[in-house]
Amino acid sequence: MHFSPDGRLGCVIGRSDTVMTSYDSGTIWQVGTTGTGMSLWNVRVLSERDSWVVGDEGTVLSTADGAAHWDQRFYGPEKDAAARR
Repeated sequence: MHFSPDGRLGCVIGRSDTVMTSYDSGTIWQVGTTGTGMSLWNVRVLSERDSWVVGDEGTVLSTADGAAHWDQRFYGPEKDAAARR
């Protein structure tokens, strides 16, 4: 679990691509996914808009819209090899 410096945006990540997001300092949480299907292991919320997540197989994700949408920034070695075939 990690919150933005102002304490309003919070993210919790977990297995099976789970992301829980709060926009009100943790009073109400919304459950969603990033769309990768990977287990996620660590999250850092840098501001009320920007966050980064890391997970299985070298997955690195970022968001610039308060965790509404996630963009994959790095594909692990297994995914890179499959994409080149």
